[in-house]
Amino acid sequence: MYSDFATSVGGYSEAPLNDRNHPRLQQAAEFAVTEAIATQQYSFMTSLSSSSSGGSNGVAVPFVICKAFQQVVAGMNLRMVIMIQDDNKNCLGAFATTVYDRFGDLSVTDWSPEPVSCEIAQQMLAGEYVGSGALESFFN
Repeated sequence: MYSDFATSVGGYSEAPLNDRNHPRLQQAAEFAVTEAIATQQYSFMTSLSSSSSGGSNGVAVPFVICKAFQQVVAGMNLRMVIMIQDDNKNCLGAFATTVYDRFGDLSVTDWSPEPVSCEIAQQMLAGEYVGSGALESFFN
């Protein structure tokens, strides 16, 4: 099922940039976005609703995966930074989360304590982010 992902049993490994459009990763990100909006996980989400106009990714709110890591367990842990966008692809905010995929049964197991800045999310997307601080501790 995950055979086209490079896997590392036990530890997290970064998902290659070209795998960010992998259907399993997109499904997990869509699930996290829907959950984050439904629970108003971050303050920038107060103006969003899952029924807003928008995205081509199956969720009404446009998003992009900026960085992704995977860990093989009894299923797969997917740690991601997800940027929420408006219809013009401008960043509205971003967040880090871990989604546990137990063979298709998804659940969010962790949220970053603070939202991720749009600047950092855009640096990650461009492959220019050199990490430090609280966000890096979330991924370690």
